[in-house]
Amino acid sequence: GEDKGGLVQYARTIDLAASKLSVADAQRVSLENLVRAAERGDVRGGTAMGNDGKPKFIIWGGHWLSATSLLLPGILRMAQAALGETEVCAAIPHREAMLLFGLRDENWRAGMQKTIDEKESDGRKPITRRLLKLLPTDKAPYYERLPFAYVA
Repeated sequence: GEDKGGLVQYARTIDLAASKLSVADAQRVSLENLVRAAERGDVRGGTAMGNDGKPKFIIWGGHWLSATSLLLPGILRMAQAALGETEVCAAIPHREAMLLFGLRDENWRAGMQKTIDEKESDGRKPITRRLLKLLPTDKAPYYERLPFAYVA
């Protein structure tokens, strides 16, 4: 996708053909572009601390690629280290926000979902209220092995 002044224009198969790109090549280039955006600091996350002084969640926000950061290689390992959690959940309420937090139990997730609904319900481009469990991908690109599954 490409930001067109607040609108995202996606590459169509006809655009790929004109550029002599296969779908797999376009996916690879897109992921490389996302990684470069993260390396430049265009998209980045910050850790929010809980009342107990421990990391509560990580939020990526303020950029049209924030939700897409879910696909960054190593995002699970980074979140595990920052949060001190083994299993990590993601919420992508709209394109300019992604939150990462421990999977923990159903009550914890319900509380996090309530907070997310309260704080992130005003996003212009809603994506989903469903929570996603991050999966280890063994460094495989997202188009070869899915990096997440829906939390039941």
